[in-house]
Amino acid sequence: MRILPLIFLASLSACANEASAPQAEAPALLALAPQAPDPALGPSIYDLKVDLHDQNGQPHGLDIHAGHPTLVSMFYGSCKAACPLLISDLKRVEAQALEAGHSELRVLMVSFDPDRDTPQVMAGLVQDHELDGTRWRLSAPRSGDARSLGAVLNVSFRDVGNGMFQHDSVLILLNSEGQELARLDGLNQDPSPLLEACLLYTSPSPRDRQKS
Repeated sequence: MRILPLIFLASLSACANEASAPQAEAPALLALAPQAPDPALGPSIYDLKVDLHDQNGQPHGLDIHAGHPTLVSMFYGSCKAACPLLISDLKRVEAQALEAGHSELRVLMVSFDPDRDTPQVMAGLVQDHELDGTRWRLSAPRSGDARSLGAVLNVSFRDVGNGMFQHDSVLILLNSEGQELARLDGLNQDPSPLLEACLLYTSPSPRDRQKS
C-alpha cells in the first residue's frame, strides 16, 4: 500500500458527466496491527483556520473530528450527478470500516457553494442519504474560505453557471492529527487503500477492545 504525503491530486471532472463503471468487489481487509502515525506524513490540514457551520447550524473548525480518523471530501448540495455518488462511496467505506471494528471513523464533507448550502439544505441531505448525524458533518465555510480550503486540499472546482460546478471527486483519509494517510481519486473506486490505511494507523475504540 502506498501512503501519500499531504498532496491532494485529483483529475478534474465535470459533475454533469461524471459516472464511472462499477469496480470489482474490494478484497478482504488485511489484519494489520495498529501503529503510531508516520511523522513523515507532513503538516496537518488542521493548521488552516477556517470557520465552518454544519447541518445543525453549529460553528466549528476543520478539526471538529480531531482525535479520530476522518474521511474528508468537498461537494455542493445541488449536485445531481457526482456528489450523490461521492456520498455513496463515503458510506461504503464507512460501512466496511465499521464492519472491521473501527467505530472511531468520522466523515467531514465541506461545501464549495456556501451561498446555497445553508444548514437547512445540508440537513436535508443528511436525511435524504440516511447519514448518521453523530458521525458525519456536512459543513460550509464563509464564502471567501471555500477557495482557500480548496487550494490547501488541492481540490479544484469552478462555477460553470446555472448552479453547477466542475470539480474534483476525491476521498481523503486523515489520521487523528489531520495528516493525510491515503486518498482515492474519482468515483466507484476500490476502497482498499483507505481501509488498509485506517486499519494500519488507528486502533479500535475502547468499546471495541472490550469485545475482543
